[in-house]
Amino acid sequence: MEATMLNKEMIAKDINCKMSGLGRIIETDYLIDYVEGEIITIEREESWLIPGGHFIPENNYEYSYSFTCINKLEGHKIDYTNEDEAWILGCEDCEHEQEVLIPSGAMYRVLNNSCHENQEDMGFDEIQLEFLGFKGEN
Repeated sequence: MEATMLNKEMIAKDINCKMSGLGRIIETDYLIDYVEGEIITIEREESWLIPGGHFIPENNYEYSYSFTCINKLEGHKIDYTNEDEAWILGCEDCEHEQEVLIPSGAMYRVLNNSCHENQEDMGFDEIQLEFLGFKGEN
């Protein structure tokens, strides 16, 4: 029997953490117009920060967004001491990030709209989300 090689998707689906207050930072070259009540479903795995974690986007686009999940979000807390896991995820020497990897199919409700006024004043929009579960769950 052939051994299965771990990949990012498999690690993300190994849920070992349920935590509120997780955050995510992204940068884009376009404005995102979220509407209060809108449901978002992610199409690929995403890294979210545990409160106290530190992350700076590797790209440098014009618009920044800071997301916070107000309720418990389910995912895989990265084990930085597991060399195989860290290598597969490309997060060697990233302990300061304190990440939780969220599987694809996570669904969120937008709790406030993107006002874009903050892009100029603060340099980013703050978006609060409510985790609703995973697509296809009953």
